Amino acid sequence: MVNELESRTIGSLRFPLAVMVVAIHSYISIDGWSYSDIANMGVGANVAQFFMIAIGHVLSHIAVPTFFLISAYLLFNNFGDGDVPVWKRKLSSRQKSLVLPYVIWIVLYVIWLTLLGYKTVLDCGLIEWIHAHGGLKMFWCSKTWNLERVDLWGNPATASAPILVPLWFLRDLIVCVFLFSPIFFALFKRRNSKALLIIGLVLLSFLYYTQTSLYLPGFSPHTLFYFGIGSAMALQNTSITELFSKHKYLIWGLFIVLFVVEVALDGHNSVVGNIIYPFYVLVGVVFIVNTFSVNKLNVGGGGNVPFSFLLSISLYYH
Repeated sequence: MVNELESRTIGSLRFPLAVMVVAIHSYISIDGWSYSDIANMGVGANVAQFFMIAIGHVLSHIAVPTFFLISAYLLFNNFGDGDVPVWKRKLSSRQKSLVLPYVIWIVLYVIWLTLLGYKTVLDCGLIEWIHAHGGLKMFWCSKTWNLERVDLWGNPATASAPILVPLWFLRDLIVCVFLFSPIFFALFKRRNSKALLIIGLVLLSFLYYTQTSLYLPGFSPHTLFYFGIGSAMALQNTSITELFSKHKYLIWGLFIVLFVVEVALDGHNSVVGNIIYPFYVLVGVVFIVNTFSVNKLNVGGGGNVPFSFLLSISLYYH
């Protein structure tokens, strides 16, 4: 069971992570700005664009992986031997908290789009309108982007989402919970040999660091990696509050260096930046968990106030 320290740590992470997610979707690029033309831009434009890249393209990208890690950690906490009643209780709970809201929000969004474009619907017919918007794909992968992006093997690594794009996170989480959680349980449960644990982590790490495209919408190596890490931590009884706590300052230093490098390279939007990106995100996840870890029961659950304040200020600039 999640103890009080871990509960407070997770609680203290919610606000800064939520702010980061908003920052990702609020990113604005200044027209005409580019790294190659900095000298010809005004100081104000350069400063503004720097903060937009630093927050919207780099800093905020550690939020979603942290959410995946925490989701897996909470799923497998107090899991015991994974008896049938435990699986039923856990998956039933996730059906209500993940699948039901996912379907309801997409249905409501489609209805809203239909009402908004009622003239088009009347002209072409409802069936044709639904088909033009992806049909049943609206619930899974009717939107795509990053059409030019490739993995380190040169294969297409296009991103996709349901018609309500921000819900790609829930879609991928549903895949992890209902398809991959039994696999991760089989790999990472405590009574297994350490060899099986290592093989599982090495395989996930290989897919993650090579950014190997899995070609199926909802099956992301990044998602599987962080969900797998969270699963392994919970099943191996590794406390989230003690994650590399003995090396806190080393992690902070490494994070600052990688953060500066990624900002200079515009995150994963450049070739070199994309190669470094998986290392940066992993260090960033450890960094933010360490920064907001509650190690004493008399410490409030609000997290690091100055850091949270700086993150909230970023909303003003977006």
